[in-house]
Amino acid sequence: MSEAPDVALLSIRPQYADAILSGHKRVEFRRRPLAETVTHVVMYSTLPQGRVVGVCQVLAQHRATPEELWKQFRTCGGITKKAFDAYFHGSSEAYAIELVRPRRINVDEGIELADLGASRPPQSFQYIRDSGRGRVLEFAS
Repeated sequence: MSEAPDVALLSIRPQYADAILSGHKRVEFRRRPLAETVTHVVMYSTLPQGRVVGVCQVLAQHRATPEELWKQFRTCGGITKKAFDAYFHGSSEAYAIELVRPRRINVDEGIELADLGASRPPQSFQYIRDSGRGRVLEFAS
């Protein structure tokens, strides 16, 4: 039986990845939760960047209706109400992942998808296992 995941690779639009790394966005909204054992998130910035750009710790995950999460996290969500509503359109439940200690990964430091055991970026997220997990945790410390 394999070990529980504790690192997740998330595909995030460039403007949101940059906002997380700058500290402006401290919550990532999702339609599905991460495993409760996830302690760190690796951010893959989607095109046009198309690369791994950062790592952060997961402080907590919250589950509620989209309306409740908006009320609680609108000031640190780094997203407009219009974009939030479009993302959660038709969803009765939503998740907010609180992120702390963001660390930018520069191109020359390079953590590539292959280093994480991924052959391509995930649609939403995937768990990182084995040596990829160790590399992320080492980088994040």
